[in-house]
Amino acid sequence: MSNDNVAGLRVEIAKAVDQSSEIDLTSSRIDEIVLSATGHDRLASDLFDAAEETRFQAAHKAHQKDEGAWGGIGVLAIIVAATAAGGIFGRYGQAPGLTWMPPVLSPVVATLIAFVALASVRKPMGRTAAGTCVIALVLIVAAGVVTLLAPGLKPWEQVSIIASLAVGLVGVAWIHLVRARNPEAARERDLGLFLARREARAALAEERERAIQALDERLREAGTDVASLESLWTYAAACAAKRGTKGLERVEGPVGASKLTAILDIPRDHHDISGERVEAAWEAKVHKS
Repeated sequence: MSNDNVAGLRVEIAKAVDQSSEIDLTSSRIDEIVLSATGHDRLASDLFDAAEETRFQAAHKAHQKDEGAWGGIGVLAIIVAATAAGGIFGRYGQAPGLTWMPPVLSPVVATLIAFVALASVRKPMGRTAAGTCVIALVLIVAAGVVTLLAPGLKPWEQVSIIASLAVGLVGVAWIHLVRARNPEAARERDLGLFLARREARAALAEERERAIQALDERLREAGTDVASLESLWTYAAACAAKRGTKGLERVEGPVGASKLTAILDIPRDHHDISGERVEAAWEAKVHKS
């Protein structure tokens, strides 16, 4: 590139950096700015699009291992059970309008627990579903026992509460019995999402290497002055540093590799933190046995 061209590109790059919000000034964004300013974005656009699609497919496949639906039913059971517990206050005169809650809502909670229990016949439930069902059961047991001890209880209310507690107890016992009898399947269910995300990251890492190599080949085939492109990237990072975004580092490879790396990854989040804890708990359990 001639000095005049470089000077013009630097002005354009500095302007693009200034127009970007500080939080968006990442290594990936610097790649975009430099490639766009030099016109090389046309060489990389389809690679970026393909990377986005690959990441989406990998993440979608991994999240199919999530037990979210059954855990969600357990959470719903907790909400209904907590509402039912509010009827305790009605039995002791503080909120007479709430007396219907335990006998009417306890069967709902029991039904939800039974639904989860029936679903665990073929495969153990995960920790989330099993744990939320236990919490829901504790809530209706507390509400039911207090209500049964209160005066003025109608026969149908008594039957409703006792039947609900019985169904809930059997359901929770069954959920945990299935988990205890099938530890390997239970472990697979507990760690399904965590291990699937780990596998997806490994697959994305391989795809990332291929994409970066393809980008490098395209730039060189197009006769790109790679050294000048890298120099412009360094200049753009310096402009970002003046705005307070310091320490930006370019991923090894051609300009654009940072963006491909950002796309072809699944960021670490709470799923990984909880998964690591569950994995450690299972390992400790195995060592004990």
